[in-house]
Amino acid sequence: GGEGRALCAGGDVAEVREGVLEGNRVPVDFFYEEYVLDYEIATMQQREGIVQVALWDGIVMGGGVGLSAHSPFIIATEKTMFAMPETLIGLFPDVGMTWKLSRLPAGAHVGVYLGLTGHRLGAADCLAAGLATHYCPSERLPRVEELLRGLGERAGDMEAISGAITEAAGGAVPDSAKAVLAPNLAAIERCFASATAEEIVARLESEASDFARETLAALRQRSPTSVKVTLEAISRHKGATLEEAFVAEYRMSQWCCRPQPMADLCEGIRAVLVDKDNEPKWDPARLEDVSRERVEGFFAPLAPDHALGELKL
Repeated sequence: GGEGRALCAGGDVAEVREGVLEGNRVPVDFFYEEYVLDYEIATMQQREGIVQVALWDGIVMGGGVGLSAHSPFIIATEKTMFAMPETLIGLFPDVGMTWKLSRLPAGAHVGVYLGLTGHRLGAADCLAAGLATHYCPSERLPRVEELLRGLGERAGDMEAISGAITEAAGGAVPDSAKAVLAPNLAAIERCFASATAEEIVARLESEASDFARETLAALRQRSPTSVKVTLEAISRHKGATLEEAFVAEYRMSQWCCRPQPMADLCEGIRAVLVDKDNEPKWDPARLEDVSRERVEGFFAPLAPDHALGELKL
């Protein structure tokens, strides 16, 4: 939920694991309902002319990303902490993000880096990646709302909306002291423009920088299956519509909802969100043991006896 500091933080996912283990409908319904809602919000402007302005004034992860990341305007503040950490729980950056990460203004290699590593981004990095469109200090957000409400007939005018946000922000710029993208863009491009996960690892190993070492450590913590499935999805969805990507992600979500050794999601949720020992036992445990056939299985059409069938948008 969106209580307090965070817009969604994983409690709902624990129920998905229980559903897989008990064989109930939660895994089927949870992702279906979430994706339908996210797609409705993402297409509100083209369907109904309603322009959404999202305020990333705190932690934005998982479900909160799905509700807001496809908005035409996204405002980051000094409190923004954005991440898609799904590979750490044996999932993939879903809610349409395999599509969004494939076409970031900063380049697909940045999308691959963020999708595979789940790196946490502050406002400066969100803007550099092209995930956020504007920066505004948190204390000036009431002024943003005031100016937006005052647009009246121009409420659907993109330039007027952008101007209102810019006016409220008053020339403020985000602190870039902890930014990761700008100082490491060249290394990210060298390593993450690679076609395979093994190649990404090999290139990071040859970089010999603190950034490369930290990134390697982060990758090695993650589900090897998730890393490969995520890389494949971002690659496939470069040429897809958002609707096609959501349909594919629903298939992927359902194939993730199988116990090991078929998928790592239950084990990842156990390690990170249930027992919180942060010591998942991935199966397979090494990238090179995740076969092409295994990866492709996550993109297969749903079984004929699936309770809901393919996602209908």
